[in-house]
Amino acid sequence: MKRAITVLGAILAVTVAAWAVSTPTMTIQTTYRVAQVFAASGMVGLACVLFISTRHPWVDRLVRGQDKAYVLHKWLAMTSLALVLIHIGLMALSHASMRGTDLPMIAHIGGPAMAVFVLLILIALLGAKLDYQRWKLVHKFMVVPYGMGLVHYYGSSTFSPFGITPLSIWMDVVALLGLASAAYSFLFLERAGTSHAYAVVATREVAPRCVEITARPGGAPVTSRPGQFVFVRVPARGFPSHPFTLAGTGEDGQIQMCVRALGDHTTRLIDQIQVGDEMRVSRAYGGFDHTTGGTRQVWIAGGIGITPFLSFLRAGVPDTYQVHLFYAFHGEDQCAYRDELLAMASERVVIHVVDDTVDGFVTPQMVTSAAGDAGDLGDVFFCGPAPMRESLRRPLLAAGARSFHYEQFRFGRGL
Repeated sequence: MKRAITVLGAILAVTVAAWAVSTPTMTIQTTYRVAQVFAASGMVGLACVLFISTRHPWVDRLVRGQDKAYVLHKWLAMTSLALVLIHIGLMALSHASMRGTDLPMIAHIGGPAMAVFVLLILIALLGAKLDYQRWKLVHKFMVVPYGMGLVHYYGSSTFSPFGITPLSIWMDVVALLGLASAAYSFLFLERAGTSHAYAVVATREVAPRCVEITARPGGAPVTSRPGQFVFVRVPARGFPSHPFTLAGTGEDGQIQMCVRALGDHTTRLIDQIQVGDEMRVSRAYGGFDHTTGGTRQVWIAGGIGITPFLSFLRAGVPDTYQVHLFYAFHGEDQCAYRDELLAMASERVVIHVVDDTVDGFVTPQMVTSAAGDAGDLGDVFFCGPAPMRESLRRPLLAAGARSFHYEQFRFGRGL
């Protein structure tokens, strides 16, 4: 993430530098001039937000995980909003001196553009209340205020937007990036982003309303590491692209993923999917990788969060590792993969199944008493609900964990 912030800082610096060496086409108040650099910076930030939405490999490598890319996407959008708000505030301060000046009608589109931008940002921030498809739709429509903002810039900027100046050339390049990113995300990402063809070869229920799907590639298989996720479409069932963590892979390129019924789309999928159905799969994303830690580790899973740890176990844990896996679930029948997990238990991989209806919630004390050794828990890897994560993270770090790894990957409520 630090690398991404450095890159964004450099992009902002270029914007400010280009503004500083460019000259307005008319004499304007200093406040009005400064207001325009804030507007330009906000528009550049929003173009970067749109580029992040393309899921380009450059972004994944820059932030080291698509989950972090979406966190960056969120905060950059809000920062861009703040910059535009400052622009509006400065414009209000200079308004008195602008009275009597004939501004082009197109200049007044800035207000409506800002209103749409604020509305979409507020809706996006309520992502936990939206289903995934509505969440995606809201983000696609971010191009609307961006387009209105571009019209406002090209129609009213006093920095010669159609001329040959450092600022106009820089803004042209960034505008092209933003529009191309928006067009790709809106028109092509759903299909182009899931280019690997697979066929369903098996399904099995691993817990009530929780189905493991096994699929075989029809061409080049997805290259992945244990713990990564992919976006999946099932055209025959009308199932749009949705992220699923891989539960495992096979030597012939087969993949397994676990789908829990969390809403209308996933419920319909597990009810209707059949052997032989075509699946369209994206490349693998994510940086949740236990091999980045030391040889002493604690893994904590909540509910369907067992999936990445299952992929770790299926791939094989090195003989030099000592792992304690805590798997929390609500009711014995909700313990997916119980038999398989217990069969993989050993002296090196100790598995603790925790039914919160009987044993209570996983607590820091529970973890340290079972896995702690002279105050050394090693590296902690977590996948589960955010409230569970936050109840454990700080106490375990204070109790001797060297690190606490988790993905910040959330798109809103279930399908």
